[in-house]
Amino acid sequence: MPEVFVTFPQLREFGISWSRVHVGNLMAAGMFPPARRLSPNRIGWTLDSIQEFVSSRPAADEPAPILWPVRERKARLPLDPAAKPRGRPAGSRIVVGDDGQRRLVCPGEVTNAAA
Repeated sequence: MPEVFVTFPQLREFGISWSRVHVGNLMAAGMFPPARRLSPNRIGWTLDSIQEFVSSRPAADEPAPILWPVRERKARLPLDPAAKPRGRPAGSRIVVGDDGQRRLVCPGEVTNAAA
């Protein structure tokens, strides 16, 4: 028997009226079945996994069960302290000189306003 898929708009028929972002967060936490790619711009869930999810919903005072594996995310690389800093120093500003050139003025730098 072929697998039957449920798309995001069809989740409302099963009483799931959350946003796409919330469903994605629940999938990442392992609290909602993982989606399967149906086409380049469409995902879906198997009917069996949605029915299992609906039947496993806890009462109001019980914690939600984790039925699926937690999705692993790539870790961000830590910033290199020796790397060139991004942005300009705190308290600095950019001024336009008499010649029309822009330049950075740091807070400790003395500007010659008379020139």
